[in-house]
Amino acid sequence: MSLPDFPQSRDVSKLSFPSGGQKAFPAGSVGELAGQGMRFAAVGVAATSVHFLTVVLIVDVLGLPNATLATFAGCVLGILTSYAGNHRWTFKARRRHLYYFSRFLTAYASVMLLHTGLMYVMEHLLGLHYVIPFAAATGVSTVVNFLLNRYVVFADKRRRPRESASPLE
Repeated sequence: MSLPDFPQSRDVSKLSFPSGGQKAFPAGSVGELAGQGMRFAAVGVAATSVHFLTVVLIVDVLGLPNATLATFAGCVLGILTSYAGNHRWTFKARRRHLYYFSRFLTAYASVMLLHTGLMYVMEHLLGLHYVIPFAAATGVSTVVNFLLNRYVVFADKRRRPRESASPLE
C-alpha cells in the first residue's frame, strides 16, 4: 500500500479530497476497513438505542407491565435498525434485500449463539462473575459480527476486486 503524495508546503489549498462518487479509500484498504468499522459501531449504537427506547416506551409510557415482551419488540426493531443501517450506510450494499436479509439473520443468530456459549463457559465453567464474561463475550461477538457482515453478509465480489490476498492492504 502506498501513501498519497502530500505537498511540501503547509498550503492546504493544494490538498485534494474525494468528492462526488470518489471514495476516500480504495476497496480493501485499511482506511476503508476503519471507516466501515466506525460506521458499524455507530449503527450498533443506534440499534441498541432503538431497542432500549422501545422498551422504555412500552413499559413506562404505554404502561404495559411485561418488560420481557417489550424487550422482544425492542430487539426486533433493533435488529431491523441494524440491518437497514448496515445495508445502506456501512456496507453500501447494492443487491435486493432478499439476497442479504436471510444471510444477516443467520449471521445474527450465529453470533448470538457464540455470545451465549462464551457466557456459559466463562460464567459456569470458569466461575467468573457474570459481568466479566458479558463484557468479554460482547467484545468478541462485536468483532465476529463485523467480520461476518463485511465478508459474508454484505460481500459482493463483483464490486470489490482485490489485488492482494490480505483484506488489510
